[in-house]
Amino acid sequence: MSEATVRLHIRNAKTVFGAAVASGILQKNPFSQQKSSRIPARRDRYVTPVETERILETCPSAQWRLLVGLMRFAGLRLPFGNS
Repeated sequence: MSEATVRLHIRNAKTVFGAAVASGILQKNPFSQQKSSRIPARRDRYVTPVETERILETCPSAQWRLLVGLMRFAGLRLPFGNS
């Protein structure tokens, strides 16, 4: 498993065991000292407003401009590329 996947599982375990500690079932969370922060994917990067403008100018139709705008400014995710 990738480190990001391991950390996701640790985050989930921290939540479950944290609830057990809070309800008195356990005295200590065994995952409390484990690293669980998110790791950005290597292929993720910030797309600047200038880059977005250039992309929007090259879109072949209003539908494509809408999709690009929604992806950039509203967080819409679409299955493009080799994902």
